[in-house]
Amino acid sequence: MCPIIVKNFFGKIKGSPESFSSRGMSHFVDGMMKLDIDRVISLSGGGLPFPEKDKPKLIDKAIRLIMKIAVPKVLNDAIEHHKVLENSKTKWMIVRAPRLTNDAPQGTYRVGWVGVNASTKIARADLADFLVTQLEDETYNFQMPFVSN
Repeated sequence: MCPIIVKNFFGKIKGSPESFSSRGMSHFVDGMMKLDIDRVISLSGGGLPFPEKDKPKLIDKAIRLIMKIAVPKVLNDAIEHHKVLENSKTKWMIVRAPRLTNDAPQGTYRVGWVGVNASTKIARADLADFLVTQLEDETYNFQMPFVSN
């Protein structure tokens, strides 16, 4: 069965509850189970930590610290979103991306980890291309690759 790509069904907007994304993903996973859909591909920002593979540099640590101070609710909800998927019975993948741009697609991109083979931006079209390729590629199941140009 084809996996589902999820993003911005639960995107935060001003005034959203603190657990909007994680609660939404929980409901979404429940619905997947009822429909016998066993794989989900989600999208998050680079601030979401994946200590198993990330090797954050000083700038990455600074950005995460700024997020913890400036937007702790967003970061905490992203962490809870990950926990929902980790505790589910689904195959999951969370694609993390840096700053999205409207630049022309480069046709290539880096797939790595925060601090490892990563840059600070990606063209939306290149990110979309990576997401679509993941529909049939399960290389990153149960992982959170960081995709950038």
